[in-house]
Amino acid sequence: MHNDSVEIAKKARIMSISSVLEAAREEQGTNQFPPSNWEQQLATWNATEQEYPIDACVPHLVAMQAATTPDAVAISQDNQILNYC
Repeated sequence: MHNDSVEIAKKARIMSISSVLEAAREEQGTNQFPPSNWEQQLATWNATEQEYPIDACVPHLVAMQAATTPDAVAISQDNQILNYC
């Protein structure tokens, strides 16, 4: 059941993004994003899935990431950058 929910969510996200791309294409009058390869492009762009401990809470996951890569950028906004240290 969980896998079905994940697949439905993925398809809904692709459909939503596809609608935005279609509207932008119509507004600009361009064929920059031809409908024939939207799903392929979106699947490629969104291929960011990773395994993680399912029973871990977000603060624990952040702490694990900080321990692994303490000098990495944790968050950035405008010209401000914060790392995990």
